[in-house]
Amino acid sequence: MSILFITGAGISAPSGIPTYRGDNDSLYNNEDHMNLMHIDSLNTAEGCTKVREHMDKWKELISSKEPNEAHNIVREMVERHSGIVLTQNVGNLHERSGLSSDDVFHLHGSLFGPYKEGFEAEKIYDVVLFGDDVKDETTVQAMKIRDSEVTVLVGTSLTVFSPLYYLSPDKPIYIINKDPEPVVETLKHIYDGIELDIHTIQKDVIEGLREFKQIYNLKVIVVPTNKL
Repeated sequence: MSILFITGAGISAPSGIPTYRGDNDSLYNNEDHMNLMHIDSLNTAEGCTKVREHMDKWKELISSKEPNEAHNIVREMVERHSGIVLTQNVGNLHERSGLSSDDVFHLHGSLFGPYKEGFEAEKIYDVVLFGDDVKDETTVQAMKIRDSEVTVLVGTSLTVFSPLYYLSPDKPIYIINKDPEPVVETLKHIYDGIELDIHTIQKDVIEGLREFKQIYNLKVIVVPTNKL
């Protein structure tokens, strides 16, 4: 039974990388960061320089950190169950955990991939900014996403709606999050009128993935106490 893991910044928090939202040190608590990371910043040489400098610091931070147990559990389960990871993260911790790049779809681009052109062809990281289009998956990745039988949301708030396109409301959805209720409410709002098979694991990403692994490996696809 194949798995689609949709991972957000929360999966990298145990590695020491700040999340985008929700914690005291979250990146977008600073409104200046949000304004800078808009596609319009690439319309000037000064804007391109500031974006690149900001991304350089972010890349340096990520490079100084290591994958954590959550990344390792995801890798193990993807390899064992012909799964795939769709990540909102622009780092490379999934790949550094040993997961093949073919099995990781970076929805918002990557600081460790090819460059794109900004103002007057200035080179800049190929990362999706606010107001920008998300990336396209490869044909093989699209088939794996389509054929997945279970979706697991790990450390994502779904504040950014882009991953919702890849959810299948007719398949089981697991939410691993310390506070899953906002994610549940978002899904219920988006899929209003559709009966969803949602299961929550209200734990941090490492403990939550350990629990999910036990459930999945035993082929128990229900969590009676948490089903909504």
